[in-house]
Amino acid sequence: MIFKTYLIHGISEHREDFDFESYHSFLTKIGYLEPEVEDFEITTANVDVEITVQAGP
Repeated sequence: MIFKTYLIHGISEHREDFDFESYHSFLTKIGYLEPEVEDFEITTANVDVEITVQAGP
């Protein structure tokens, strides 16, 4: 409940006088945003052929 109150207060505080850097810092602090990482590639193994050749919805 304390964390919920903290979030509500923090979000409301940024609505009044918007400062991007401050808001970005707040969102990072609460875990909503994470630092950018270098480009990466994901690979898979043992996946059915039907899955690998058909695009998802």
